[in-house]
Amino acid sequence: MTNLIPRMASDDTVVIANDNTTVGYATFDAEAGLLTYIFVHPSFRRRGYGRQLVAVAEKSAGRTLTPASPLSSSGRRFFGAVLSRGRVSLTSRLCEIDP
Repeated sequence: MTNLIPRMASDDTVVIANDNTTVGYATFDAEAGLLTYIFVHPSFRRRGYGRQLVAVAEKSAGRTLTPASPLSSSGRRFFGAVLSRGRVSLTSRLCEIDP
């Protein structure tokens, strides 16, 4: 598989795409510190693209982003996995947003 690189599509949107489809994208509100939406195409999940999208969004925002509420069940699993890999700063924020 070709290594796909996330790119900023606008001031608040990160996209990963190949020649045929959008693999995933994330939108964020840097001022509010929120990751407002994240999507990875089902055929490309569990390959690290979601973590890459979050990393690029946070780098662009210049801060840790909190996932916007409500979280779907897949969003809860994703952020749970992100948290288990050392994103401790998100833990308390996730609990505040979606107990």
